[in-house]
Amino acid sequence: MQITGAIFDLDGTLIDSMGIWDELAEQYLLKNGIMPQKGVREAIKTMSLEESVVYFKEHYKLEKDTDQMIKEINGMITVQYKEKIPLKDGAKELLESLKERNVKMCIATATDKRLVVMALKRLEILSYFEDIVTCSEIGKSKEHPDIYNEALARIGTKKQTTIVFEDAYHAICTAKKAGYVVAGVKEQSELENQERIGKKADFYITSLKEAEGQVYEESTGNCRIR
Repeated sequence: MQITGAIFDLDGTLIDSMGIWDELAEQYLLKNGIMPQKGVREAIKTMSLEESVVYFKEHYKLEKDTDQMIKEINGMITVQYKEKIPLKDGAKELLESLKERNVKMCIATATDKRLVVMALKRLEILSYFEDIVTCSEIGKSKEHPDIYNEALARIGTKKQTTIVFEDAYHAICTAKKAGYVVAGVKEQSELENQERIGKKADFYITSLKEAEGQVYEESTGNCRIR
């Protein structure tokens, strides 16, 4: 299969940011004087930011405006995206390899677009992407395929020759069910799901650094991500 398009998740796939998101729920609730219940991380793991805010309001009786809560949470993580979160090893090399072969690329993420642009500019990889699609923009989480379908439409490639790069098991399942070729990327926060990811994804990447140079077989131009 010759690759013509690539749809990349951001957090945990291209940038090393999952630790921040894992702790965010507890930090926000504590900041508002609320003791988080056990399992809150897992409860919102597959939710978009908007869905998480609705969850907080319903389960913790937070009497705040939804837009204000979103603004507060975004404020807590802005500094991280603006100044601190690093690329995962090998990410830029992989993007450059795809670009050299005229592969069109798009970001599909649950993270606020303002934060995405901020991080990609600082990390000097924004120019690799045709566009950025977010769950907020689509109005659905990655439990639904809409975000991948929109990303595909924006780069204008065929689904059969477009690879979705994801680290989260639930998102990998969604993309696979929708008919995409999927590369599962190893991520520390998803270690408990690694065996399932390896079986579900078409390709399993333990390191982007190792994946660079293996994207194509030089003699045939065929996909060879491992």
